Amino acid sequence: MNRILLFLIILFAGVMCSACINSYAVSQLNKNAMEYSENGKLEEAASRLEASIDLDANVYETRYNLAVVYLEMRKCDKAIEQINVAQSILNKEEPAIYYIQGSAYACKANEILDVENAEDFKNMGREEKYQATIAVNKHYVENMTKAVDAFERYLKIASVNERNPEIVNKINDYRAEIAERSAE
Repeated sequence: MNRILLFLIILFAGVMCSACINSYAVSQLNKNAMEYSENGKLEEAASRLEASIDLDANVYETRYNLAVVYLEMRKCDKAIEQINVAQSILNKEEPAIYYIQGSAYACKANEILDVENAEDFKNMGREEKYQATIAVNKHYVENMTKAVDAFERYLKIASVNERNPEIVNKINDYRAEIAERSAE
């Protein structure tokens, strides 16, 4: 009986030490990532944050910071994925999440417009180009609508000091773009 108890104590201590070491490693990786990000080394920052997720996938700050870094890198889909995971981890209303979410969906919408500038698009026939334009507009409107929804949510829950007129102007501009693209 004493041996079983001793074994369980050692096992418990090992698990606790492992958790502490893991938590420290995640913290260090996140700290290093922020230093890289501040110095404009976004690939290195993303690499550290991805490694941090490999150690512990349920750290809100890691997911949020990775979304921000991906957004700066113009990796819109990855930013959307990470901010949505961060939101599910936090499981509460946080204005910063909605701000990054809105920015990521706007990034995706603008990325979709890049298709119209692609060489393949320019070489399409008239009917093919028309159909492609309809598809681009549809996806653009879907993503820009999600951006507007996220920014409106941000304004609803942000403190008065955070209710920046810049966000209201963005929303109005995005709505005008949605209306224009919806009419085409």
